[in-house]
Amino acid sequence: MSRPLLEVNDLVVRFRVGKAHFRAVDGVSFDLERGETLALVGESGCGKSTLARAIAGLVPARKGSVRLDGEELVGLSRRAWRPLRQRVQMVFQDPDASLNPRMSAASLIGEPIRIHHGLTGEALDREVCATMERVGLDPSLRARFPHAFSGGQRQRIGIGRALAAKPELLLCDEVTSALDVSIQAQILELLRDLQNDLGIGILFITHDLGVVRHLATRVAVMYLGQIVERASAGALFDAPSHPYTRALLEAVPRFDRVVTAGGERARLDEIPSPLNPPGGCRYHPRCRDIFDRCRVSVPGTYGTADGDARCFLHEPVRS
Repeated sequence: MSRPLLEVNDLVVRFRVGKAHFRAVDGVSFDLERGETLALVGESGCGKSTLARAIAGLVPARKGSVRLDGEELVGLSRRAWRPLRQRVQMVFQDPDASLNPRMSAASLIGEPIRIHHGLTGEALDREVCATMERVGLDPSLRARFPHAFSGGQRQRIGIGRALAAKPELLLCDEVTSALDVSIQAQILELLRDLQNDLGIGILFITHDLGVVRHLATRVAVMYLGQIVERASAGALFDAPSHPYTRALLEAVPRFDRVVTAGGERARLDEIPSPLNPPGGCRYHPRCRDIFDRCRVSVPGTYGTADGDARCFLHEPVRS
């Protein structure tokens, strides 16, 4: 068997807040195959974006391992990262913040082509036009600046800029959250088509489970810095294993669901502070399946029918 494109093992990212430290990412492990889309889902503040930035080398990891096609990325210097930037690219949530307003679309998309592939002049312009066409933008608009484009078009510029480097791994951080629903669908369709054409691996970060089912191959659910469930997209939506995953799915609005009198739904109260996470199972203050052990003991990660879950409900029964 070939090795995964991306392997993340026991990754920890720690920040200092005043005199205290907290783990924004706390022992996260997963892998991603070539040509696969792994969705990383969870509420805002759970550590998803920090994890992506650590994979991209934008924030330092305290411990653990990130391997790209077997090559270790944690601990690399800026100089050592430079040739790897072409292989790992990131699309950020807010194109207004990530696109330089003083650069034209041609300059924004052309910069990684020039840096990583050495093209200049007419060859560079041809590649810029081809990239714009690939992401659904009219090349005749390449001299325009970001403010002259719509929000969806600016996000396409961001995707085009990332793809211009011809990466193997694309990290998409909440790329549809600021867009209208119709534009979201266009961006998701674009990513799906690009992956089919180019065979890149995509880590798709979102808090919106509504977009995951139609894009992801597998899903990892994150809660307060930890992965609490991993499964194929179909299995996770049809039979979620972790109480938190069930609560997230029940929170998604659906027109075909009727809550009958006396029916119990999983509740999602206010999330605890990541600066002071609960002892025992971190989800226990919000969990409807809680029992005494959850308050004092930390659950391991146990196998499920289609993945694994960090929950005592799936601990093997000892004979």
